[in-house]
Amino acid sequence: MKNKQVAYFLLTPFLFISICILTLNAQDYHNKYTLSDSIRHELNKESIDTISLSQLLYQIRTKRIELGSDYKSLLTEYIKRSKDKEYLKGQMEALDRLGLQERFDENYEKAINYHMQSMQIALNLKDSMQLTYNFNNIAQAYRKQDLNGLAIRYFHSALKIQEQIGDTRGTYFTQNTLGATYLVQEEYKKALFYLHRSLEQAIKQGDKRTMSYNYGSLGEVYLAKNQIDSALHYFELGKALKKELNFDKGIAVSDHLIGQALFAKKEYTNAQKMIKGALQSHEKYKNERYQALCLAYLGKIELAKGNLDNAEQYLTKAKSKALNKHSLENIVLTEEALFELYKQKGMHNKAYEALYNYHASRDSIQKVKAQRNIQSLDIEYQTNQHKQEIALLSKDNYIKNQRIKLGLALLTILTLTSILAITLYLQRRRNSKMTETILQHKLSCSQMNPHFVSNAMSSIQCFMYKNNPSEAAKYLGKFAQLNRAVLEHSLVDSISLEAEIKILANYLQFEQLRLNNSFTFNFDIDENLDLEMISIPPLFIQPFVENAVKHGIKDLDEEGRITIRFSDGNNMLKVEIEDNGKGINSQSTKSIKHVSRSGEIVNKRLELLRKKHKNIPLIKTSTLDSANKRGTQVTVTIPIL
Repeated sequence: MKNKQVAYFLLTPFLFISICILTLNAQDYHNKYTLSDSIRHELNKESIDTISLSQLLYQIRTKRIELGSDYKSLLTEYIKRSKDKEYLKGQMEALDRLGLQERFDENYEKAINYHMQSMQIALNLKDSMQLTYNFNNIAQAYRKQDLNGLAIRYFHSALKIQEQIGDTRGTYFTQNTLGATYLVQEEYKKALFYLHRSLEQAIKQGDKRTMSYNYGSLGEVYLAKNQIDSALHYFELGKALKKELNFDKGIAVSDHLIGQALFAKKEYTNAQKMIKGALQSHEKYKNERYQALCLAYLGKIELAKGNLDNAEQYLTKAKSKALNKHSLENIVLTEEALFELYKQKGMHNKAYEALYNYHASRDSIQKVKAQRNIQSLDIEYQTNQHKQEIALLSKDNYIKNQRIKLGLALLTILTLTSILAITLYLQRRRNSKMTETILQHKLSCSQMNPHFVSNAMSSIQCFMYKNNPSEAAKYLGKFAQLNRAVLEHSLVDSISLEAEIKILANYLQFEQLRLNNSFTFNFDIDENLDLEMISIPPLFIQPFVENAVKHGIKDLDEEGRITIRFSDGNNMLKVEIEDNGKGINSQSTKSIKHVSRSGEIVNKRLELLRKKHKNIPLIKTSTLDSANKRGTQVTVTIPIL
């Protein structure tokens, strides 16, 4: 009896924990089910219109992680509903999204099929930007299947349109991917051409992420061409940018590439150090393909140094991981090193086996490449046949439709004549109101610039008074770069959230220089936000961040901290600016008046925006005063344009 009581006592905590876990899982399922069910309910409403459909697609896209396995099924239902309602734009965008998800799931044929359907609608709607997305996505799906010849053709189709419509960002993205694809094809001259063109534009735009990709790819080209010093130069440039961007996985890739280049220079100790560091990171992120590569090179280094037993351990592990991932390139690399190892050890049977595996793997690679080339030609032939069929069908339909079009043309002329006067009158009234609103908006933007410039020049003057010309020059250079970006964005009605964040980061780095790095900052961004696709009024958040620097963390005895959070606020963008200062109640009267003047400009802009976007919440300012937090928090809700 006593033993039973002890057993019950021991089992009780485990039962309690199990019940808690089951309850949490059930709650998660309920939340997902409720969200999916809610979206389906809205989709099935008979009265649903195109505006509601557009909002639903945004919700499905931004909540894709929460929706989990329901994401694809909801997109499928959305496509059917859009088709029923003849909403071509929603159907086109949802097909493209569904194609992307199928590509992520490695269902490449399905992905291409969906992108092709989306492309056909984009052609009908003459939507050039969507066509570039379709071409690029189709190219990526072919690239994932090693159908690089086809991928290159579609990349070029995307690039041609991007250059025609002046899509600078899209252009250098595509050029980067084209260069990387030519690198795989071992067409190094073309790879260098497109990578350098992409790099030039990325530098002009200050796009450090794309710059780092270009530097890495350029290094790989020069490494393949055995120009080791050039390769190391570009690898180091790429690594420096990845460090600046806190891109751990990218840093690890740079490290193992630098290690490979150092190995080629026979600097074995330095090569070993770099590759071991990269291996630790690849193990952390469970990237077995890169682990196999690093282990193979560590084995080759030990082999070159004459440490045969250590070499064998590394190469055996490398072979195991390469076989597990079916990585033929790493198998070839490993078997070649094993052949040399066993030959030096006098183990002739094993050396022969390694040599046999080496040639078998190389033959497999060549065979796969040949199959891919044949497959590419077959797909290209079928595509051309399809285009010819469409052209012939269009010609037949053209003849049949001429009589119908003639009658419709006469009817249209009569209809247009009767409504033209009314349309022109209404359009003039709308244009007049819109012009007035745009002029007021640009006036508000221009008010922001003198305010910002005045503060910046005061800071430069402060350095000059302190007789610190080097810091003043550095600060002035940073100011010129930042002011150029501010002026450029003051001339437009909207910018991407990504561009706004970049300006804020530049501004805060600018202030860190002035204040001797007395504070830190970070951005907390909801992973569901699409930074490139979201557009907001330019320079809207900067005044609040400026107040946090100049009045929130001013005269602190400890290190200042500023956090800027971005989250989804029901089809609006919610921004929270938080500092660890003394709070709004503790600020001087002069500071509060300064905050009010900045707020006055922003409030005027909000009044203009409320003419187009209803129900924009008021700006909320609160003092944080708790055991865990103190300071000031400002909450701003911005319409997504």
